[in-house]
Amino acid sequence: MNRKGPSLVIDGLEELHVVPPERLEQVALLDRDDMRFVIRAEQLPAILESLRDEYGVVLAGGRRLGRYRTVYYDTPDFQLYHEHHRGRRPRVKVRTREHVDRGLGFLEVKRKTPRGATSKFVRPRSLEQSSWGTEDAAFVREHAGVDPDVLAPVLGVSFERVTLVGKESPERVTLDLSVAFERGGTEVRIEPVVTVEVKQPKTLLRSTAALAIRRADPTGLSVSKYCAGLILTGAPVKRSGFWAEVRAILRRAGLPDLPAAPPAR
Repeated sequence: MNRKGPSLVIDGLEELHVVPPERLEQVALLDRDDMRFVIRAEQLPAILESLRDEYGVVLAGGRRLGRYRTVYYDTPDFQLYHEHHRGRRPRVKVRTREHVDRGLGFLEVKRKTPRGATSKFVRPRSLEQSSWGTEDAAFVREHAGVDPDVLAPVLGVSFERVTLVGKESPERVTLDLSVAFERGGTEVRIEPVVTVEVKQPKTLLRSTAALAIRRADPTGLSVSKYCAGLILTGAPVKRSGFWAEVRAILRRAGLPDLPAAPPAR
């Protein structure tokens, strides 16, 4: 692992107040607006410095940098991805997530509403499960509107996450480092790149976190980890809508460019 990014973040995090877990519960934000950003690891210390008065850090199993593993599910023809690619609303993502340091697992459905907000539905799940249980299947059918029998794991994502919450504002900010995508034996790591989400009950134009990120990186680069991961690992999906963003991520990560002509579907 390239320790440059994480060590920079840990140095900056030492200046942030640790907030109790119950504060995170107060800003669970299962119904929210999201803003996504993609930045470089070396930009983080300046960003964290500007946030320390208004945000605190939440520990994950006693760590400021928690480890996570996510598996995304889709149909054989990547229906859920292509609905995102077309900008369809509502649309959904189905995934399992392991909170490694806390020893917890969850089944999650994220729904993008017609107005562009995000609703998230979460169900605890045993880490030892390798297939849908009866209750899992019912959960997916209810909240995703998809037959769980046609879904299969299509992408694995691992990362280390810093979680910040507003001391007074109802915001949660996640900073994901050491991001690695895996599909069918192909692994792509984008360690010099940090993916950021600012999560709010509704978009706050004067969000301190969003303003600090935009000052540090005015490019406004943004893309879903799921969509980027499928493209970077060579999945047979349409790329056009995310082509420029994914190539920009590769440049920031110092990785070879994608082929000039994306595969047609």
